Amino acid sequence: MLGLGELADMLDNRFPALGPVPRGALRAAVRLFEEEDDVGNTLGCLLAGALALLLLGRDDDGTTLAAAVRREADRVAMIALLDAGAE
Repeated sequence: MLGLGELADMLDNRFPALGPVPRGALRAAVRLFEEEDDVGNTLGCLLAGALALLLLGRDDDGTTLAAAVRREADRVAMIALLDAGAE
């Protein structure tokens, strides 16, 4: 599983056309997630991002992110929280 630092590196490699400013903003967001101690909040934000990607037609990215959020939620035994929000 990717760590957040590895995720930032992946974003740099996957979206080089974004340029340094957007990639810098992504790296700053990753740092904020690393410092966040509220796992439920972090997973909720990431799930919202996955849903936004799906709405934008980026099905592969949205599905991949949603699956990663679910795996992490399973790991921290928070799946019931995510399922309750999906109803």
